[in-house]
Amino acid sequence: MVTSEKTFVMIKPDAISRGLVGEIVGRFERAGLNIIKMNMVRLERVKAEALYQSDEAWLNMLTSKAKEAFEAVGDKLEIGDTLTYGKQIRAWLIDYVTSGPVILMVIEATKAVSVVRKLVGSTDASIAAAGTVRGDLCSDSLYVANVEKRAIKTLLHASGNLKEAKREISLMFGDPV
Repeated sequence: MVTSEKTFVMIKPDAISRGLVGEIVGRFERAGLNIIKMNMVRLERVKAEALYQSDEAWLNMLTSKAKEAFEAVGDKLEIGDTLTYGKQIRAWLIDYVTSGPVILMVIEATKAVSVVRKLVGSTDASIAAAGTVRGDLCSDSLYVANVEKRAIKTLLHASGNLKEAKREISLMFGDPV
């Protein structure tokens, strides 16, 4: 028997301000995903800080992605300590997701996490595949965001794995998964 799983998706302030909510939700629905919870909120800073954790591995990954974006265009990201720079990126992300309303969703389907991640596309919209939400609707890049010292505007946050999805659903909805 095949069982379904749940994942967490957050439509971010840039998608809402651009009027893309219907398009994004429609893409999930057309893909056969079931939106079982949805709530529009102004995300509290404490929840944003819990969403974007401060563990060293994640912070170093943020810095690594920024460096790769610079290398891809033949430039070099001048930073001091990688952990400190990761903390700066995290701060930009928290400022960004608390800057306006967001829509929180729980999506359920067979292989929900991987299906949603595939549908959403790469975090760096400049390399996201055509046909994905970010590839079709977003034009920001990690390179530009870091040059401008801000978070990349990605339209969405989608859980990266099932463990993360369970934690994020519980955090945002107070529900055990």
